[in-house]
Amino acid sequence: LSFSGGSNQYTYYVSLGVTDDRGLVKETDYQRYNLNAKVDLNPSDRLNLGFGIDLSKQKSDSYSMTVSPFEYAYFANPYETLYNPDGSYRSDRTYFNLAGINDGNLSDGVQPPSGFNIMREMKETSSSADNTSASVRMNLGYDIIEKLRISGLVSYTYYNNKVDDVKGRDTYAAFLDRLYFDENNSEWIPYGSITQTSSDGSSYNVRGQLEYRDVFGDAHQVTLLGGAELRGDKSDRTYAKRFGYDDVTGNSAMPVHPNPQDVKRYADLIDQLSGEVSSESRFASFYASLDYSYLKRYLLSVTFRTDGSNNFGSDEQFNPTWSLGLAWHVGDEHFMEKLRPVLSRLKLSVAMGYTGNVNKTEKPELIMYYSTSYRKTDVENLRIGEVRKAPNPHLRWEKTRDMKVALDFGLFNNRINGLVEAYYRLSKDLVTSVDVPYVTGFRGQGYNTSQIENKGIEATLQALVFRY
Repeated sequence: LSFSGGSNQYTYYVSLGVTDDRGLVKETDYQRYNLNAKVDLNPSDRLNLGFGIDLSKQKSDSYSMTVSPFEYAYFANPYETLYNPDGSYRSDRTYFNLAGINDGNLSDGVQPPSGFNIMREMKETSSSADNTSASVRMNLGYDIIEKLRISGLVSYTYYNNKVDDVKGRDTYAAFLDRLYFDENNSEWIPYGSITQTSSDGSSYNVRGQLEYRDVFGDAHQVTLLGGAELRGDKSDRTYAKRFGYDDVTGNSAMPVHPNPQDVKRYADLIDQLSGEVSSESRFASFYASLDYSYLKRYLLSVTFRTDGSNNFGSDEQFNPTWSLGLAWHVGDEHFMEKLRPVLSRLKLSVAMGYTGNVNKTEKPELIMYYSTSYRKTDVENLRIGEVRKAPNPHLRWEKTRDMKVALDFGLFNNRINGLVEAYYRLSKDLVTSVDVPYVTGFRGQGYNTSQIENKGIEATLQALVFRY
């Protein structure tokens, strides 16, 4: 459902969407609700403002079993029945023994005490996801003079995702998910589990730029642009798993280790059942570009930008890059008129430029990686951590130089189109972990030591065989 309207001074647009999908398989469904609204204001001939908001919520429910229902439907014995006369689930006698039946070596297979039943797996396991996101943005444009314009954009996004994964106590999925000390326990008492994950995060983007456009006579067109951009993102994820989960009460009773002497391994297991992961990144960019056109036949494009990242040391955070491109519409030249019935389009392009990349596996700071296990004493629990690599504050951006020559053409009123490109790409300062002497206390350290070279020719041909 959407509606829009406005006048010369303003326009608005609002849309609301609802999706309710019951799914193609039992116990699956999906719902989505989204709202989009935006307003554009033109208080004067020079000023325009824009506001927008996007809200979205998604919910989905499905099973959490390890056997595909489609695969089971294909291989299942049609003479098996799902339920006993009293309505209880009947164990499948053949699905896990197909190989043995074919070989004449019958066995019961590895199954839980209650056996395997596809409907029990679908009804007593579940994976429920609930995702919510919201985004707001505002943009502004103002003509300082007729040919000079300043513009800006501010946006912010927030999201929250939750997932509950449940495996019922009598299911085959719970049997496969049982704890390590119950794998060979003949007296194993079935229990279920629940894994709960919650993640939320936010991101922002702030950009401002100045743009100048001018036409000299009818032959020259110039566009100058310069600006800056700040952006960042932050995320936090928590997870927890509980064994012995009761889906009726929501409570759980952790199974007891049969061997009280194996305290350390059991304690380590408990430590690893929950945790939290957080990350944050920030970037700053400054950019400029020049586009020039003469007779709309000869084109020049020059760009420059420098990006800063908190993934490098203070002296190496910014990476200046640039690009240069030239294009010639040869097909528009007067000396090509005699060939136009056959050669309808011909353009020659040459370009060269540099781009940068961030390798997040190496860090400029000394990083402590904490384990999910703790060293337990009589009085306290001590954190366990390790420093895996030596820091390198002199790490630089990875840089790639691209060079390309391209010929774009069209034949017979563009019924046949082709593109031939020759390229050369050299990536330098790629970060590689280098072995260092053990006496330093580290095994490796990252350096900008490697490079990769790519070159080749690519050709594309497209033809319109007939029209109807």
